[in-house]
Amino acid sequence: MKLGKFVAALAALCLATTCSAFRRTVPDISPLEYSYTKYAGGPTIQKYISYTGDGIKSFWIAAFIHADNKHDYCVIGQMASIGNGTLQTYASVMDITEKTYYGETFHTKGQMSNNATAGDSGLLHIWATTADQISEIKAVSTIPKVPYDFTLTPKGPLLYQAGGGDYHWGLGTAWEFDAPETQLTGTLTIGNKKVNIVPEKSMAWFDWQWGPGFAPGGWHGGAILLDNGVKILPMITNPSDLYTQVSISTMVFPDGHHEVYPIDPDLHPRNPWVSNVSGLTYYNDYQINIPGKKTSLHSHLWMEGGEATVLADPSIANSINDAFAIFTGTFDGKPVTGWGIQERRVGS
Repeated sequence: MKLGKFVAALAALCLATTCSAFRRTVPDISPLEYSYTKYAGGPTIQKYISYTGDGIKSFWIAAFIHADNKHDYCVIGQMASIGNGTLQTYASVMDITEKTYYGETFHTKGQMSNNATAGDSGLLHIWATTADQISEIKAVSTIPKVPYDFTLTPKGPLLYQAGGGDYHWGLGTAWEFDAPETQLTGTLTIGNKKVNIVPEKSMAWFDWQWGPGFAPGGWHGGAILLDNGVKILPMITNPSDLYTQVSISTMVFPDGHHEVYPIDPDLHPRNPWVSNVSGLTYYNDYQINIPGKKTSLHSHLWMEGGEATVLADPSIANSINDAFAIFTGTFDGKPVTGWGIQERRVGS
């Protein structure tokens, strides 16, 4: 895309994002009703709950919120068992309208439940309210700078990473599936003032991941929601002498079918910036090329923010950047726009 056309498309998308918020594209149908969920053989919520093996077991939420104060927000919440009876919780909030940001990571004692969709780090409490452990989920944060009370109701098809919900990620196998378009209600507290989520203009992406797979050499990932209803989960591990590089995109379509394609691992990072907390370098712009699907997306960070780290020890191992981003380009050869999360983990 030529620079002039890109600037025009970017301006149009910015206007749409800040004025009409986050448009949902799937029908009001439970993900459990889709044939792909029923018959494709992917991992189930029961497999997630019962996992007690090595590695990571996590929840991850990206909430895209239009509030009754007429501001848009992106809120990230993550909780993971990382071994030795330790829970990692990271949280961030970006005011998209005012371009302000806060993010932080915490380590506390605790364990994810092996009997239900549940975890409580003392800062973030996530639990299922329905017997099937997936149809409605509560997430309540008491983190002083990111308090919220969310009710999440998955709708539309689930997305299974690599098409089947398992793939070789770094040092071992990882299992992962997502509810990329989840109805969202509740409240968020900003500067000691509680604001209400406008449900029809808000949504969330909810991710379950577990297993021994981990890529210590770092990765680029994220969550992409296109205006044509397609959701894309990219995963590109950095080159490493310890394991084979992975560079794939998993796409789920509104009817629930999946397509998986390799991504060109050269993301052409440009316009770097340095975190004033960790000193790590991140980038404002990437190019995500998926030749097998005639797809090329320019990813642009909304602002220089997105990092969450342990403030007392802002090391590479304790830091990750999940930044709100907008996407413009082509999908299957046709013009497309979208929004989502551009994730970067610097390699240790």
